[in-house]
Amino acid sequence: MDINVVGLCLGIGTLLLVGLFFILHPRIKTYTNHYYFWAICGAFLFIFLVCFRFWDDWSAFIEVDSKEQPASYITSKAWLLDMCPFAAFSMSVLMIVDQKRKILSIIAPFAIFGGLITIFGELIFVDTMNDTVNATFDWKWIVLGENPNEMYFSMHFLLVVFGSLILLNTKVKPWRLFLYCGLFFGAYMLYILTISSIYNVTENTTGLRPYDWIDGEYSGVASIMGLEYPYVMIVGYSAVAVIIFGLIFAFYGIQKTQAYSLQTWRHSYAEDPFGYWPDLYEQLHQDNEKIRKYAKTKIKH
Repeated sequence: MDINVVGLCLGIGTLLLVGLFFILHPRIKTYTNHYYFWAICGAFLFIFLVCFRFWDDWSAFIEVDSKEQPASYITSKAWLLDMCPFAAFSMSVLMIVDQKRKILSIIAPFAIFGGLITIFGELIFVDTMNDTVNATFDWKWIVLGENPNEMYFSMHFLLVVFGSLILLNTKVKPWRLFLYCGLFFGAYMLYILTISSIYNVTENTTGLRPYDWIDGEYSGVASIMGLEYPYVMIVGYSAVAVIIFGLIFAFYGIQKTQAYSLQTWRHSYAEDPFGYWPDLYEQLHQDNEKIRKYAKTKIKH
């Protein structure tokens, strides 16, 4: 299987940036926990998505003759029936209105998974992509993409970055968060089923309709598993549930490890801030005791 070197570089760059956030998080969490940080990021993401991704999708849907049934793919894109665009648009709004980021925490695992699976599953392996998705070191393509895959890399890159930052800062307990993720996914599937039934959408439905697995974006998964619809959908969704579970507890573990490391460092620093110069620390400690005794003597007199 051929590897797209440019796509591989973009994928590795994404992981390196997220890894950098992991390392710096204890030092920057004061800023990333602030509402204004998320409000500014949300406003940027919302404007970016609407201007360079969703405006064309919505315009195409509106311009279709109302007497005719809109094309399936156009309708799917306009109503955000694919998980990644839905997660991106929802996150951009919730960053502004969800001050405690509880709902954002529910969408974040899906954003990370969807972003990574697209970057490493479809962007790197050339034979899984059509010509319009072929990655090149063209900055316009990297940032804006091209029709019909606007913001193909940049949107999934932002999903991974913001999703990781959200989970690093979430205060929702992991078991509860996993339960909420299940409820969210069920509600989203019901939304897709409703819209796809109304407009007769048959593709690009996050795997809910058969075409997605037979000849759509998940056909490669079906080929690898060697299963037919609906069994491939059941197995695929189950695998996603396991991965989401793993992501939630992995980030929870990172949170706890960082908190323990920071607490240990603070405790060690409080006991001996001059750990590398024990003699100097001991001398200052003795001088401090002399000052205290002298002060007590003065107070008595």
